[in-house]
Amino acid sequence: MRKRLKKKLGLPWLYSNNVLLNAVRLSRKNKRKKSYYVLRYDWIPIGAKDYEALCREYWVDEARTSEYTYATHWLITLVYNDHIVPRILITPTASDGSSPSNSPVRMNIFDRNHLPSLDSVLLIYNQLVQTMLNDESWI
Repeated sequence: MRKRLKKKLGLPWLYSNNVLLNAVRLSRKNKRKKSYYVLRYDWIPIGAKDYEALCREYWVDEARTSEYTYATHWLITLVYNDHIVPRILITPTASDGSSPSNSPVRMNIFDRNHLPSLDSVLLIYNQLVQTMLNDESWI
């Protein structure tokens, strides 16, 4: 009963959607049976340049604030959809892994007709993680 009430109220999180816990949960599932699963994920702190660029890009004039002022970390996930199509999703999250929306800021979607091999997708994913670590992703 307590667990259900805690989940309803969302007490441990700053925002309603905990994207990090969802990625961890989807990465632990049996990958052969599900059509949508996370192959790999990384949770990286946002650098100062990336944070400023993110806030500038998503600035709301009426509210005089940015949509992502809460963002302290990037969640980068390598997702497979229908066991075939890879996607790399980048989502800004708060310090506890929560976000006001589930939608990612950037997506790398590969073409269904010309699907790359797993090695090339992992290479692109690792290069993207390195650019995020070097604080050069929004420049």
